[in-house]
Amino acid sequence: MKQFVIKNWRHFAVTSGLFACLFVGSYLTLPASTIPAAHAKVLLAVGTHTSTAKPKVAAATSTTPTVSISQSDTTHPAATSATKNPLAGTATSSSKPTASSTPSTTQVQSPSTAQPTSLTVSLQIDSKTAGNVSVATTANQCDVLNDALAQGIISSLDMRYFSSLSSYGVYVINGQGDSNQVWWVYSVNGKSPPVGCSKLGVSSGEIINWQYTGK
Repeated sequence: MKQFVIKNWRHFAVTSGLFACLFVGSYLTLPASTIPAAHAKVLLAVGTHTSTAKPKVAAATSTTPTVSISQSDTTHPAATSATKNPLAGTATSSSKPTASSTPSTTQVQSPSTAQPTSLTVSLQIDSKTAGNVSVATTANQCDVLNDALAQGIISSLDMRYFSSLSSYGVYVINGQGDSNQVWWVYSVNGKSPPVGCSKLGVSSGEIINWQYTGK
């Protein structure tokens, strides 16, 4: 029974479809004024149903455009403008010069004045000029006689140390004197010093006189 109903229903649907096509087709060749009003409403309903049917939409994958992004498009604009900025190349030119580029100033020291190591005095024997004697700056009055003998200004000298005076006594100069008695005394620039000859230093240009006071 079920199969009979389904078979008859399909037969009815096919027959109704064919009848509708013949019904609509018969009016397509007629003028619109000759079509009855009732039939025109049926045709309008059929046409409206057909025109309002939604068209099939293609798959989204076929209508969606594919956008490809190259490596150059991802570059940030600021980075590109920085490479093209003309001011970037002038940064180093405006920097201050380093200390190495500043010329060094060499201070020239004046040569130090060498201190003299010797000086010259005038020696007199019995108020007569014997000659100029060159002595060390640290020499004393007794050293003048020793240097005069070494430089050939006097011919002989006998000078001994007195422990009681803590100084030297002159006995003989140029063969004149007494080997047992001190008769020679000295003066500096016309003045007799109060100390022995080994305790008084010398100055450049002094006039030193040794005078014999014996018989």
